[in-house]
Amino acid sequence: MRPTARVFARYLEAGTPTGLTGLWTHATPRSTLLYLYGTTLSKLQSIPETSMYRQSVEAVTKHRMSLVEQMIPPGYNEWAVRAKELVSKNSSQFRVASGRVDGSEAHTVKLGDKIFVVGRKHEAGDIRVEEWNGEEDEGPEYEGIRTQKEREDQVTWAERKPLEDHEKIEWEDEPQMTADQVHELEQKIGAGLIEEVIQVAEGELKLVETMEKSKVWEDLEEKPAPDDDFPSSLPQSSINPLSHSPGVVAQFAIAGLSETEENPSRRIRDFPHRGISSNEAFSIEAESDEDPETEGDEAARPKSKKSTSRKRGGHFDVLLQSIHYFLDRGEIAKASRAYGLILQLRPSGLPIDIRHHDLWAIGAEILMREGEETLQQDESSHENQPKSTKRWGRAANMNKVKAYFDTLIQQHPYDYKTPKVVSALDFWIALFSCEIYNTHTEHILALDRLESEIDEDPRRESFGNDESIASDETDSVEAGRLHKKYELRVQALSIMKDITKRMDSRSFRLKKGRKQD
Repeated sequence: MRPTARVFARYLEAGTPTGLTGLWTHATPRSTLLYLYGTTLSKLQSIPETSMYRQSVEAVTKHRMSLVEQMIPPGYNEWAVRAKELVSKNSSQFRVASGRVDGSEAHTVKLGDKIFVVGRKHEAGDIRVEEWNGEEDEGPEYEGIRTQKEREDQVTWAERKPLEDHEKIEWEDEPQMTADQVHELEQKIGAGLIEEVIQVAEGELKLVETMEKSKVWEDLEEKPAPDDDFPSSLPQSSINPLSHSPGVVAQFAIAGLSETEENPSRRIRDFPHRGISSNEAFSIEAESDEDPETEGDEAARPKSKKSTSRKRGGHFDVLLQSIHYFLDRGEIAKASRAYGLILQLRPSGLPIDIRHHDLWAIGAEILMREGEETLQQDESSHENQPKSTKRWGRAANMNKVKAYFDTLIQQHPYDYKTPKVVSALDFWIALFSCEIYNTHTEHILALDRLESEIDEDPRRESFGNDESIASDETDSVEAGRLHKKYELRVQALSIMKDITKRMDSRSFRLKKGRKQD
């Protein structure tokens, strides 16, 4: 985001506003990024190669560094030749020890096959506090016998060059990138303005330096004491992503909850030391008529004298009824839009649980019937054609349905401790049912198409009254028809065997998981 007045500028003026508060146009973004990226890659060598952090930072840094290297400003090669010649002639002036006492210096740094001139300039301050000759006020000298450390300082003061002996070197600034080059580089990196990219690179370098100094990859010198309060029923290597306390983890194990689930006490005040009243139950489950954990269990449902017909809210009811209406009329596109709206609702501030009100089944139906023609169009376009078996949904959408159910299976795994909860078991059954239906229907439709192709074959009427030739041709057509039917049966049987094998595998996993628990 840069000011509109600078859109037509060929070069971006250094020190001018970028359009972001506190961020100014950088004078040499290309060389600065190359220096920061090169230094970062150099310091990353001290981190173990097996570190995921090192691998990811190296990949991103090398990628961005290659993009920056591709952007060569006009006249850069000629300037580089002159700069190398200047540095070689005045090598003593580009050493760390040749700087002024006030902090001004310029020295060379070699990173790989590149040489950078890193400069630091003393900014003049208030003349009332500035030293008259630019030298730093180092205080009075010590009296008496000096220690070895104090003698080192005296040697340094005696050997350094006086301020007036410093030679001034006219340094030619690096050619700037054009505004188009800067914009193109920003688009390729895709991380905002080039000045923002520089800030990110500086922060990454500081982080790497901190990690290198702290050596975070090494083991702790003082090992943490073992926690005796950890429940013995759980393995010591249990993952606790939400940082629950050992007591909460133990209660979760008793309640049949996993460590990845949210603590119910955050939603229910004083839980579990106080019962849930009917009003609180409605406020917690505002988006649902039935909790999947208590579905079919009348004793576990909260009792209330008030009507629950308005519990979900008007928008939810209207959208849900609209979806069923659109599906009945075959208007799948409208049903899909209404389904998207219903998933965006936040009754009582909580997201919609797709397991309530059979929303997961509605989503699967919308995916399966996507692109399906309406009943009116279907009847009008096939009036003069022979009637064939009608199917539900489209075979081309089966891959989307499989991906949809696979996602639900991963998000809601099956737990035998809560068998009435809508979980992966229900999704597996629905997925296998869809696959079996699709295989059977496609097989029937393929047989119908085969029969219609044989009936419409023009060769059956091309022999006239020659019964011998017609008989031979009929036998060959019948043999071909039987062969094609056999191929279709083999194909359908192969698919059904694969489905059966997967069903047996799921059943075995459920039994094995129950035994292990």
